Amino acid sequence: MVIEFIDGLLFTSITLMHQGKFKTLENVVIDTEPQNRSFPQML
Repeated sequence: MVIEFIDGLLFTSITLMHQGKFKTLENVVIDTEPQNRSFPQML
């Protein structure tokens, strides 16, 4: 796994496989924010 640090964010690529076909998603941001702080809780 290659992780790049660009402009203060962590990026990687992800390869998915379904029924023998592959798709690579480039420049995927790795979210390191704690889960309870990512989005404000809606009532």
